Amino acid sequence: MKRIFVVLACLFVLSGCGSHGYEGKYEGTVDLLLIQQKWIVEITGDQLSLQRGNDTESAEIEDAEVRKEDGKEYLVITEEGGGETYFQIIDDDTLILDLDIVQVKLERI
Repeated sequence: MKRIFVVLACLFVLSGCGSHGYEGKYEGTVDLLLIQQKWIVEITGDQLSLQRGNDTESAEIEDAEVRKEDGKEYLVITEEGGGETYFQIIDDDTLILDLDIVQVKLERI
């Protein structure tokens, strides 16, 4: 009986992960002054990772959803602790991360 409960609990958790359809690994290049920097973003069911050059950051995902604002679609990732990261959805394989001073076009690899 306990095993059935554990399996059902796992299926419930997994059913909530990845329902937005944008899980995967994305790559983009940013031109900062005279330096070109490669960015890799990985979105999994419960983890958001960002690698910029030699620096890597990651955060636990509390929720991920697609929102429409001003005629555009965004993948909005809510991190544990309440912070939100917005990715503009261009198509199924392309996202844009807008950091005010620079936009990073990320393509699924």
